[in-house]
Amino acid sequence: MKKIKLFEQFLRETAPNDYLNENDYKSSEEIVNGLKKMAMGDLERIADYAKMILERLHNGEELSAWMYSQITLAVDQLNSVHDTMDGNDGVVEKGINESYKFITFSINDEKLDNLLHKQFSKALDYFDENGDVFYTLPTREFDRFIDAADSKGFDVDYENSENSVLNIHDQ
Repeated sequence: MKKIKLFEQFLRETAPNDYLNENDYKSSEEIVNGLKKMAMGDLERIADYAKMILERLHNGEELSAWMYSQITLAVDQLNSVHDTMDGNDGVVEKGINESYKFITFSINDEKLDNLLHKQFSKALDYFDENGDVFYTLPTREFDRFIDAADSKGFDVDYENSENSVLNIHDQ
């Protein structure tokens, strides 16, 4: 029968005595405080970079195509952190426009429907009207969905014709 050693016991037995000792371990509270400090510094840097980039754009500087993608990715990731932290505390933060305009639409393509659910499920709402499913996204998320669909080769139009894979629903 094999004995399983605890990781800390293994470290004590294998590490040189002057390299690692009991005082080298940090409490979980110390680790969390360190991570919080690091995150706060990172957020300050993000704000500084965002201001600098915005100023350059206002001064007429152009971005390369890959830069737009990186900005969108950063916004999505920060949005995920914010939404997770925000919860249902009832507090509306300053500077956040809660009066989004929403786009309601239907999809007539299974692959496009899968893309929508895979990438936009957090912001997605839907309702059933006489057996037809309609989706609702904030305008900003809808625009991202259209960009994602275009980049995946979907021919998305707003014509609401018989051949459209996406139809805008008038509310």
